[in-house]
Amino acid sequence: MFSMIKKAILISGFFMTVVLTGSEFFTDPGFESGNCSWNSLKFRYDTALKPAWQAITDGTTGMRVQTKMTHNGKHALAIFNKIPRGYIRLLPPAIPVSEGKRYRLSYFVYNDSPSQSSIVTDLYFDNADGNQVWRHVREFSAFSIRKGEWLPVELRFEIPRTGAKRMRICIQASGEKLCAFLDDFSFQEIPGEEITGRYDAARELPAMPGLRLWSDIIQVQTPCKEMPQGLPGTSAIRLSAASNERESMQLILHPESDLYDVRISGLPLIGPNGKRIESDAYSFQRIGYLDIPASAGPKAGMRPDPLFRETTFKAPGKCNTPILLSIDVPKNTAKGIYNSKIIIETGAKRHEIPLELKVRSFELPDIATLKTFFYARYEEFCKFDRRPASEVIDAIHDILRAHRINGNQGQTLPMPEYKLKNGRLTITGFEAFDRYVQRRIERDGMRIFPMPYLYFFGDTGGFYKGRDRVFGNVAYNSPEGKRYLADFARQMQHHVKEKFPQAEFLAYIWDEPRYDNIRELSSLLKSIRAGSPDMTIFLPAPLHFAVNYPEVNIWCDPFQPFFNPVFHAALPKARFWIYNWPASLAPTEYFQARLYPMLAYFNNAEGALIWQIFDASPNRNPWTDLVKTYNCGSATLVYPPQKPGDTFHSSQRFAVIREGIDDYDYMKLLERRVETSAPGKGSAYVKALLAPMFKGNKLEYHNNPALLSRLRDRLGDALDAPELDRKLLNHL
Repeated sequence: MFSMIKKAILISGFFMTVVLTGSEFFTDPGFESGNCSWNSLKFRYDTALKPAWQAITDGTTGMRVQTKMTHNGKHALAIFNKIPRGYIRLLPPAIPVSEGKRYRLSYFVYNDSPSQSSIVTDLYFDNADGNQVWRHVREFSAFSIRKGEWLPVELRFEIPRTGAKRMRICIQASGEKLCAFLDDFSFQEIPGEEITGRYDAARELPAMPGLRLWSDIIQVQTPCKEMPQGLPGTSAIRLSAASNERESMQLILHPESDLYDVRISGLPLIGPNGKRIESDAYSFQRIGYLDIPASAGPKAGMRPDPLFRETTFKAPGKCNTPILLSIDVPKNTAKGIYNSKIIIETGAKRHEIPLELKVRSFELPDIATLKTFFYARYEEFCKFDRRPASEVIDAIHDILRAHRINGNQGQTLPMPEYKLKNGRLTITGFEAFDRYVQRRIERDGMRIFPMPYLYFFGDTGGFYKGRDRVFGNVAYNSPEGKRYLADFARQMQHHVKEKFPQAEFLAYIWDEPRYDNIRELSSLLKSIRAGSPDMTIFLPAPLHFAVNYPEVNIWCDPFQPFFNPVFHAALPKARFWIYNWPASLAPTEYFQARLYPMLAYFNNAEGALIWQIFDASPNRNPWTDLVKTYNCGSATLVYPPQKPGDTFHSSQRFAVIREGIDDYDYMKLLERRVETSAPGKGSAYVKALLAPMFKGNKLEYHNNPALLSRLRDRLGDALDAPELDRKLLNHL
């Protein structure tokens, strides 16, 4: 059966529109034969059991084709489980695939369970000999299934060139009283993704003999060798920025033959009435390339990313050498046009490129408005940096500060001293804790901290080792354990409110809880809330978990399938973050790193999270083993030192993320300005200006990096304008 269907699909929280073409591989996608020939595994997994994995054979967990609940047609597959921590894995027949092709797997699920249930789809790929050669990496451990509606599950992926010949599907569902239905499976080949207007923002600059020059925005990747043809010419590099903003762009060198000892510098910028921005406002970092192997699929190839701080460098002939050109506009800089020149020198040759910087009438805040948690853990960095721990921790926060990150959930805050007496806990000393926090606030601009001790008790698999025992090694749910937790929460919250009013401390109790964590997590939350009614409790979980955890203040929703922003509207007192911040090296996904704060704004989120910025476990060096890190670098935004005396290298992707954080400031500044004259319309006004980025809803977007830059300029122009757009205001 052949078909062509146009449909918007949701992948890890991002919608894109694709055209489906080719053969449908499922012969009975809706189980209309009344039978299901799939294999299945039924088991119970509980770390308290010996062994933890135990097969289920008594009929309490299983599957069957039925007719009472269907998506289309007369039949659908029912799956069920009636025991705690019971699981079922559905294993359809293997499907033939071809290397380098893109495919889409989809099906519909209906949850009729009385309690929380979840579902996850894994894909495994084997070669002709039956050996596994690739696994499709998921962004999230499991998707919690909303109740009472048919929901689409859709995965889109490209088969890497690793010899894969067939795909095995594994659908795993769980829930203590699981009752769900699956229907209308589809697996089809789809066309490759495209970037709209890939070079719309690129401009060819005045050349010098033997060297062509061009510029581009930073949220696109510069190819290693090819220089785009027919670019519009421009006489100068043109940028715009607010005061107290770093603005970056790519300056690309494309010489006919190798150039050695290339040096780039900038003259002071001269503005209105002789106002100056000195040359130390510039930074020039060469963007290096990594050769990503074919096993990385769409990320494979020569990918630009690591940044090099060099006084001179080599520019290979007939190749592109991109330079990240950045200007840090000082605070209180007068608005207007500032002119300068960028100097390129190689040997005895010197070339000047005019530069024009438009400084806007407003200023960005010192601390980014968008709240962020970017996980940076000393234990990962110290594998490559052997300096004393305090120096490594400072270096980690140097990186975060340079990208306007204001929170790090991976840091270990010093534990206050305490004593236990007569069944109560008393904190006796905050000195080490206070010194550490004060340093992070004053030196690094940190404003979001995990509350010491009251974080990371467990995750989807249950308690971390030993974390089910609390102070004095008593059980977390014992009367003593509950009192100790309440005592600690009350005293900590009182102290940080008094000592550090400019910062916020979040009780990040559990990571990605599932339905079978409710009992443990609820007990912890109740103990903490009993001790501190005003402590901020943070939970990375879908919003529809709110019915189970009324104590939570901040919901960090994974922009995953089944995301529905209406749940946020139903929680008027809750605050909202999103995760997991994308940082893909795949060209068609690359600009998502800058788009994410805009998605946060459109969905009324105040913060965003990434689970790791340096994934090097176990002992993987991103310079050589990036493909072996999580999702080929998606959780690796920095690169380790390459030689003694070297420091960690940042990345183009991290610079792109910073631009997105600045974008969010523009949105909030304009929102506040509108609110002063038209209360209640600020957010709607900003969203109306940014509406061209989206396709009729808050998640489906145009894959057009240049459009995003134009819309940021539109925000800046609106902030510079003496008056608001009255026609737009009246329309809202």
